[in-house]
Amino acid sequence: MSNEAANVPHLSSYYDMTTFFGRLRYNWSLCSPLGLRWGQYAVAEATATILQHKSGHTVNTDQLKQAQLVMAVAAPQGTLAPMPCRTCGWALATVPILAFMTR
Repeated sequence: MSNEAANVPHLSSYYDMTTFFGRLRYNWSLCSPLGLRWGQYAVAEATATILQHKSGHTVNTDQLKQAQLVMAVAAPQGTLAPMPCRTCGWALATVPILAFMTR
C-alpha cells in the first residue's frame, strides 16, 4: 500500500525529525513492544481508514496517524506480519532463542 500515491503523509511527518527527541519518539513508535497487540482486525480497520482518506472522505488526523502506525508496525507490506518478524517483536523473539543457543 503506497502512502505517497494519495497524498497520505508519511508517519514520520507527525514527529519533529529535526530533534533527537522527535526521532526517538518516531523510532520508539515503530519498535515498542506494544505493537505486538495489533492483529488482523486492527490491520483491517487501519486499511479501511486509509482507503477512506484516499477516497476523499474526511478522516480525523489522530485516526489517520493511528492507522498509519498500525500498518507500519503490524503490516509493513500490506498484510499482517508474524509477530517475531515485526520490528517491535524481533528482540522479544530472538533474545531467548540466542540465549538458549549459547548455553
